[in-house]
Amino acid sequence: MLITLRDSDIAKWVEAACYFLSSEHDRDLASLVEEAVDNIRGAQHEDGYINTYYTVVEPGKRWTNISWSHELYDAGHLLEAALAHYEYTHSMRMLGPLLKYVHHIRTVFGLDEDQKAGYPGHQEIELALLKTYESIGDASLLELANYLIEERGQRRPEGHYFDVEAAARGEPPNPGPAPRDTPRYAYHQADRPVREIEEIEGHSVRAMYWMTAVAALARLTKDRSLLVAAETLWGSTTKRKMYVTGGIGAVATWEGFGPDYYLPNETGYLETCAAIGLVLFAYQMLLIGPYNNDYADVLELVLHNAVLVGVSLDGKRFFYDNPPATIGKHTERSAFFEVSCCPANVARLLGSLGKYVYTHGPGDTIHVNLYISSALQVPLSDGKTAKVVLEANGPWLGGAKVEGISQEDHDCANVDIDLHAHVTLRIDFTYNVRLVYPHPLDLDNRGCAAIARGAFIYCAETIDNAHIHDLRAIRLVQPLEVEESVDSDSFDKWGLHPVILTVNALLVQQTEDRLAQKGVRLKLIPMFMWANRGKSDMRVWLPIITSDVTGEDDIL
Repeated sequence: MLITLRDSDIAKWVEAACYFLSSEHDRDLASLVEEAVDNIRGAQHEDGYINTYYTVVEPGKRWTNISWSHELYDAGHLLEAALAHYEYTHSMRMLGPLLKYVHHIRTVFGLDEDQKAGYPGHQEIELALLKTYESIGDASLLELANYLIEERGQRRPEGHYFDVEAAARGEPPNPGPAPRDTPRYAYHQADRPVREIEEIEGHSVRAMYWMTAVAALARLTKDRSLLVAAETLWGSTTKRKMYVTGGIGAVATWEGFGPDYYLPNETGYLETCAAIGLVLFAYQMLLIGPYNNDYADVLELVLHNAVLVGVSLDGKRFFYDNPPATIGKHTERSAFFEVSCCPANVARLLGSLGKYVYTHGPGDTIHVNLYISSALQVPLSDGKTAKVVLEANGPWLGGAKVEGISQEDHDCANVDIDLHAHVTLRIDFTYNVRLVYPHPLDLDNRGCAAIARGAFIYCAETIDNAHIHDLRAIRLVQPLEVEESVDSDSFDKWGLHPVILTVNALLVQQTEDRLAQKGVRLKLIPMFMWANRGKSDMRVWLPIITSDVTGEDDIL
């Protein structure tokens, strides 16, 4: 049924294009957007319904398989695109038809006798409804989102809704792939109501879009029990199931989560869209708790690593999944995927990046979440407007100049400033190289360490280490001797001059009758930059030992 999600690819492209057009007009791009809007408008039925698959391929079968058909998922992305188009053009040319579609959906789904008590198999529309509600204030959008979130996983006398609709089609139920003893429909996060779920399970993209909506609904309705559910599943996701790179989704079979601390390397999945979903979730949690730097830390980690690695430096090739180590598997990115959800998703995230840099809290408090050069117009409580300008030194040097800003305390740098005056704040900080160690229950990476500097996780790539026959044979040596250098050549064609790390290591080699080790120097680059200079392999986690070995030695 994956062909049914094609509408979302167009929607995400329109959304991304509108974000970029809002910053800089391009006549040709704007013309393509309006052509797409014309096509979407032309595909709408009289009752408001929009879906090309069920219009062309299987007319008459709409809303008969929402567990797998992606109809509501497509609708959500179309609504987000329509909102972006409205905010860019101030025209209802796309948002008007999409609000009509939402009205149609409201007549189909609900708890009245003539309605379907269903909810989407792939979450997305929930967050789109809440996002649009916040923009235009239509309470019916909030009501529909509330229904879809609250009804999910409910136990009805007639049975689970996905079973009911499968029986109506004359088909056996399909709860999706999952490990043995997993509750039915945990793949869809539909095995229980959200307040009863204590562990994040199932398909990771579905889960992150769902949790983004749950957190947003908790914030908008001030529902304490829903907030507790969001906080519980945030902890499950980021404390026990998130990789050191910020990626999530350990199991390729169901593109989703495994057990706690199950974080394999070569077989890990870590879909790009899942990382983007975690950015959305982190941002919603920041809006709830702007003083909780845990949310901002995850946001920064995921953006700089798990998201950026999904796209090549020229923006033309992509990874669908991003394991933190490869052995001849991921040699280079692809220009296209049969299921091409990730490329347009990256585009719309980068196009809307500005909103993640700051959060505006109570009492005219402005929180800087990301050190990215930017400017913000801030409405103040007295009705006036302040302007905040952030000039960052870039991701390699550290430090920033902020004109305008901040207040309060929670493990962050805080300064009280009169936002009615012109004030310049200079922040000096350095990026130190640090070793990151796995949780003791992460058995796949026991005895290993990852290397980080600033926001970036580093990796060893074979193209930089031709003297090492297999990166699996490398052992880091503690105390770590690190040499930092600016690479002015390797990535210059993309206008990037990253800080490269060279560290001391041991190379384990097989001789005729024994293993031997010798000292070598290992070069590391920011993980997101790998696979841009030719076919190669890479590793993030590396075994680490304490040793005084500087030359050759035998391992008995």
